[in-house]
Order: sequence, then structure tokens, then C-alpha cells
Amino acid sequence: MLNKIAEKINKALHNLCKLLLLIQVIVVSYVVYGRFILNKTPAWGEPTVLLLMVWYSLLSTAIAIRDDAHIRMNIIDMILPEKGLKVLEKVNYLIIFVFSIFMIIQGYKVSVLASMSVLPGLYIRTSWLFGAVPVAGVFMVIALLGKVRKMI
Repeated sequence: MLNKIAEKINKALHNLCKLLLLIQVIVVSYVVYGRFILNKTPAWGEPTVLLLMVWYSLLSTAIAIRDDAHIRMNIIDMILPEKGLKVLEKVNYLIIFVFSIFMIIQGYKVSVLASMSVLPGLYIRTSWLFGAVPVAGVFMVIALLGKVRKMI
């Protein structure tokens, strides 16, 4: 049951990241077209790409955790014995879990503080930008719980 929910969440994250990347490409293309062909750059273009890039980058970390697609040093795999690797993996998951909780708590606090300001060009609250941090933290915790469940 939980695996099916985790799969649906992962698939939704994948699709959302694809959509965010596609929109980034379209907006950047339009900004370049406007700047060099029309000689008029839309004021909302760069802030939109920044917003999308932040959300894409942070949400994709949860996908990387779940799929083991993050950067790692393989030399350690050759040096440590199997038992040491398992311990190191558990420590790694614990560190990522603690950091994810930190992202949720502190990201929420920063989002609340940022709700007083507005993103230039978009005229939306800056908390939409910083809101990616706690949301990504939640998805990272979900991905980690799935990894730990498979280990047990």
C-alpha cells in the first residue's frame, strides 16, 4: 500500500519537474526572442525562470534520493567492507533526514518572513520562492522513509 503511494508521489514529482523544466525553456526562449528580436525584454521573464529553477532544483533532490541518483564517491565502496558500507549508508540516511527536517522547519520560518515582500516583475509574494524549501524537505523525508522501509 505504502509502496503504491510512494510510486504515485514519485511519478507526480517526475512529471512536475518535467513541466517546470519545459516552462523554463519556453520562458527563456521568449525572453531571448524579446531581447534580441523585439528589443523589449519582458520584466516577468527572469523572475519566473528563477522561481521555476528553485522549485525544480529542490524538488528533484527528493527524486535523486529515491533513485540513488545523487553524486557519491565510489572509492569508499572499494575500501570499506560490506558491513561498514551498510553502517555508512544508515548514517548517510540519518544525516539527510536531519537536514530534511531542518529544511522543513527553517524553510517554513523563512517563507513566513518572506511573505512581507514581493518578487519584482511577478508581483507575487516572495514566500512562493522560499516555499520550495519546506515542500522539498517533506518530499525528501517521504523518499527517505521509502528507502529505509526497503532496507528493513
